[in-house]
Amino acid sequence: MMLAVLVLIFCVAVLGMSTPRAGFWSIVTCLITSQFSKVTRMNFKKVAIALERGAKGSLIVAACCASAGLITGVISITGMGMRFSDVLISLAGGNMLILLSLTMIASLIMGLPLPPVTCYLILAVLAAPALIKSGVQPMAAHLFVFFFGALGNISPPVAPTSFAAAGIAETDPMKTTNLTFMYSLPSFLVPFLYVYANELLLMGSLPMILLTVFSSFVGLGCMAIMFHGYLFRPTSWTERTLFLIGGLLLVYPHLVTRLPGYALLAVLVFLQLRGRGKVQPAVP
Repeated sequence: MMLAVLVLIFCVAVLGMSTPRAGFWSIVTCLITSQFSKVTRMNFKKVAIALERGAKGSLIVAACCASAGLITGVISITGMGMRFSDVLISLAGGNMLILLSLTMIASLIMGLPLPPVTCYLILAVLAAPALIKSGVQPMAAHLFVFFFGALGNISPPVAPTSFAAAGIAETDPMKTTNLTFMYSLPSFLVPFLYVYANELLLMGSLPMILLTVFSSFVGLGCMAIMFHGYLFRPTSWTERTLFLIGGLLLVYPHLVTRLPGYALLAVLVFLQLRGRGKVQPAVP
């Protein structure tokens, strides 16, 4: 069933088809491949039901895009988009890290009440131009605002998706929101990595792309261990601090920091394996 996704990517990336046409051939591929298994085989009735559900599902996306189109249209006509970008650049005072932080805050606030698609369409007009003006690669700038706009849905105090998950799981909403935010904190570094390490966008030489992607993956994993407090066994606060330091060393896009990061990680993994059989109190 993955063939339909591969056909979609092939049509857009290789053949250069428009997205509606590529989506059409992807749907056709999905219908054909479903016939090869009795479990997934679709008859005329199932096809009709799938088309009906697809039409109903598209109404939500269409409504979001239409409302976002009205907002972005007003922003473009009034010139608010350019003004907002200029304000961000002025407040940053030429410092890229401050500009990224301000853009992050704006994207998170915008992402609190809005669905990701609507949020991105607005941020692409408001916040992304400020980053592009300051020399950020356009793809990295748009991924930056989109990523933080999506993270707004799990960021306190609103966190609508966390509250929805708590309702499904029948758990305390505030505890669920706080745990979700804590466990997702390492992902807040990912958009910054897009800006400072374009290799994550598959730009550059193949060896550097592989090294950067692997190091970033391992580094974020180290930081996740720090917040979760467990690898092969519960970690002490000293180990958690060292995992955080090792993760920061690994995600920093420079070989000089990655080598000590890997060395520190190797020592921590060895200590974790050596003390695996020992009983230790769980870390809250």
